[in-house]
Amino acid sequence: MAALDEANEDEFILLMGNKHSATADRDENDVVTISYQEAPQELVNFTRLPRSWSLLQCFQTITLNGGVYDAHFTEAPTWVECPEKPMLAEMLAEHFGCVVGKPADTIEETPDAN
Repeated sequence: MAALDEANEDEFILLMGNKHSATADRDENDVVTISYQEAPQELVNFTRLPRSWSLLQCFQTITLNGGVYDAHFTEAPTWVECPEKPMLAEMLAEHFGCVVGKPADTIEETPDAN
């Protein structure tokens, strides 16, 4: 089985750097509670997307209100990286006002939600 941050043959990985993330937990009554946390320094956050999707589908899934980014983060990323679809990284960097490429001093894991 692949690690969480590894895509299977039908997916590709989009990486984004952010210190502010949100975690959703669902209780036994199906009530969702969102908690927000700030890491001591920037973390690598990843999203797996289908290879079959167009750039527009990927971009909209990440950026639209209520989309992937809104569901997991409270502030815009400071960087994005997507070696397999560099145009997507460029589009997201322009949208969020950040740079393309992961800084050398970035932590390689996401914070524990517990």
